[in-house]
Amino acid sequence: MTPPAPPLWTAAELLEATGGHFATKFDAAGVSIDTRSLRPDDLFVALIGESGDGHDHAERAIEAGAAGVMLHRERPVIAHRLIVDDTLAGLTRLGAFARARFTGHVVAVTGSVGKTTTKEMLRVALSAFGPAHAAVASYNNHWGVPLTLARIPRPTGPREPFCVVEIGMNHAGEIAPLAQLARPHVAVITSVEAAHIGHLGGMAEIAEEKAAILRGLDTAGVAVLPADSPWFPVLRERAGTHQVLSFGAAPGAAARLLGIEQDAASSNLLVDVAGRELRLRLNAPGRHMASNAVATLAAVAALGLDPGIAAHALEGFEPLAGRGAHRRLMLPGGPALLLDESYNANGASMRAALEVLRLQPATRRIAVLGDMLELGDAGPAEHAALAADVARSADLVFARGPLMRHLFDAIPPSIRGRHADDPAALAREVVARVAPGDAILVKGSLGSRMKAIVAALDALTPVAAPAAPKIGVAAPAARKIEVAAPAAPKIGVAAPAARKTEVAAPAARKIEVAAPAGRDNAVAAPAARDNAVAAPAGRDNAVAAPAARDNAVAAPAARDNAVAAPAARDNAVVAPAAPDNAVVAPAVPDKAVAAPATQANFARARAG
Repeated sequence: MTPPAPPLWTAAELLEATGGHFATKFDAAGVSIDTRSLRPDDLFVALIGESGDGHDHAERAIEAGAAGVMLHRERPVIAHRLIVDDTLAGLTRLGAFARARFTGHVVAVTGSVGKTTTKEMLRVALSAFGPAHAAVASYNNHWGVPLTLARIPRPTGPREPFCVVEIGMNHAGEIAPLAQLARPHVAVITSVEAAHIGHLGGMAEIAEEKAAILRGLDTAGVAVLPADSPWFPVLRERAGTHQVLSFGAAPGAAARLLGIEQDAASSNLLVDVAGRELRLRLNAPGRHMASNAVATLAAVAALGLDPGIAAHALEGFEPLAGRGAHRRLMLPGGPALLLDESYNANGASMRAALEVLRLQPATRRIAVLGDMLELGDAGPAEHAALAADVARSADLVFARGPLMRHLFDAIPPSIRGRHADDPAALAREVVARVAPGDAILVKGSLGSRMKAIVAALDALTPVAAPAAPKIGVAAPAARKIEVAAPAAPKIGVAAPAARKTEVAAPAARKIEVAAPAGRDNAVAAPAARDNAVAAPAGRDNAVAAPAARDNAVAAPAARDNAVAAPAARDNAVVAPAAPDNAVVAPAVPDKAVAAPATQANFARARAG
């Protein structure tokens, strides 16, 4: 009989890693910071955040099946408790211990835009070579990175394991300590754009902060850098003696995008990786998505793995809710298409999303745009500068927030829908105006609360009838409601069975020769693949503790099942920062040091 696998954390390891002491010893099968997503036998870490104190939910964690709790304030009523000096510092030490015992390769990703998409692409690509661990959401800040590391599974087979770590920031000095904690073998910088410029002061400062990830590189580590960026020379210089692999469309890039053929739902890419030409079909349109895929292939090559195998694996990648996912809305007169980009926004990712909207063969292309936050004094001008891109891509525009007023006033009156500061009011207006055949892009910074508009649009699709209740007599099971594919009104093509756009690809596709992507070489980072993303504490890119792994979200209907859209809506559910949410992005260190963080050292939410 095969002996049972050891727990993720034995009591002895918890003691050694944290330096704490037990009231009653326990092993743990996992690590959680949120009682809503806690799994049986997890260690619950009682973090303190801006909207709550995890210590107040320690008893609830035990009731939910936690093996024990990590606390820095006594709760004598709980027997299975691990007492530490500071729970954030304890979690950080757990992450450092887990990284030290991990025998596989680590890839770390940062960038102004595209980092979560690239993290997910790396997870998909590396899974072709061995077990690949990555965070279930955008866990890229001072608690997210150690949590990702602390959850690295123990090896279970002969194949080499991998770990992909996403690292973010919105203030200077935040990336270096996280990179030094992760100690990656490969560090990827996706892009350098004007995100968080209001906090950092200028583009040069943003480039330096992104380059700080290179300080954590293993001695023999490789830097994967964006050749199309005007800041590439700075990044390359900061790499020092480390090997550099560049990616992009620029001549001489080690991983070079040679050509892209796009339709409304996908892209066919021709890529040269170290002299080897590869073709792949990516289930996502847009040059920004292509750039992320090329960065992924460069990282795979940096690990000494076969990029051809990775390219084949990437054909299974799907954009994520809030980060470029497409889904059909079933309206009374026929379908419409929702492009959900509601998780984040800056100038580069906004232009990329508008370009994808322009690709859609719709009756009307509607843009619903929210404020791009953390731009400081540059905010009004950055918003107004989008006017030409919006006019080229959209037939009707709705805008939300005081900054988007500058864009709304700059676009032609003929395409103005409505501007509002209240997302609920704007949602009602958008819902009243959408019609079958429309393609609707919803995009804005997380703090602009564009998720409310996505939820209102999703609610237009009726929910499938539930199964008949058991009432003591044989009641007929709820019949499968099959919706005949209606003719796509005014779209010009029949409503197809396409799994993402629900509109047939255009008859002819234009083949473009790749040119340096510049600002278009960027994308807003998508949300987690199969979990609900928690609503952060109102700050652009500040990720709250999500309702992650096993949050009770209804499973959506299968793509090929012609049933009205399910309640789960592709798991794109906003989990509010409710009282049982143990943490909402606690503080981040003010200095780029590798020393463990403590609760007292932190006062601002982070995750950009």
